[in-house]
Amino acid sequence: MEAEVTILSLTNKPECRSDPNQVVPLTQGDIRQLYLANHPRIAADAIARALYEMPGISQWHPASGEFLLASPWRHRADIPMIRDLTAFTHEDELVQAMVQVARARGMRGIIASESYEKRRPEFYLRNGMRRLETVIAFVHHRVQDYLDVNRESVQQFVQVTMDDLPLIEQIIALDHAAFGPIWGNSHAEFAWWMSIPSVEVWVGMIDDEVTSYYGTTFYQKFGHLDRIAVHPDYQGKGLGADTLMAAMQRMADLKRKNAALCTQADNVASQALYRRAGFERYPNDDYDMYGILFDEANNA
Repeated sequence: MEAEVTILSLTNKPECRSDPNQVVPLTQGDIRQLYLANHPRIAADAIARALYEMPGISQWHPASGEFLLASPWRHRADIPMIRDLTAFTHEDELVQAMVQVARARGMRGIIASESYEKRRPEFYLRNGMRRLETVIAFVHHRVQDYLDVNRESVQQFVQVTMDDLPLIEQIIALDHAAFGPIWGNSHAEFAWWMSIPSVEVWVGMIDDEVTSYYGTTFYQKFGHLDRIAVHPDYQGKGLGADTLMAAMQRMADLKRKNAALCTQADNVASQALYRRAGFERYPNDDYDMYGILFDEANNA
């Protein structure tokens, strides 16, 4: 395992700790002192990678070995996410230390997603977090059902690659206009997402204007609709259904019989669209997102 912890070889010496009973920032050199044998969620190489991506945000308690690992939320430098919290006695101290550092650095807030680990409601309350979103899941058991009725698309769909930089910038602008501040994708998120071989991103256009886009990940037996968005200037004109139809047609072309997706619980319009297309709720994959948005907290 030691060979994996080599991301920052110049900083692999533990810092001198004056008091091991105080929570301090976790560094690359501390990784070997963590209790990671048979850890169910995280390994040393993943910790090293997170510390490289977001240095100074993760925290640990040297005397107990308890730690909080933070990583960028959706590859964004302005919002850290609690990637792992391995603590029994000092969990609140670790969280508060992370919050203080993030606030001092002018970050937008912090995220704790229960897609990684569920915690007691009192934990979030004690640490000043509120529920930011409830994410709900849908499945479609026969993609072809949505394509039985002959429809003619009003958009031209073009597959996008990261080499199409002007088009990528337009998609990012559309993405930020269509989604709230938590969900807006950064350029880094797009670059990571689109580097996955099983991911496809397609953009919808009308008269050379970018009007929508969708992104899917194809697994062996089903397709997952990762992202679908219509530019606000074109919403209310049926382009959501048109874009969904294009995504479903692509899944059918690639012989995927089933589809899955997630959306926000308060996005009633999207849920209605998916239900009309034959999607059904799949509560097993629902999860909550908690966190603190600093601007919101300052204005409260």
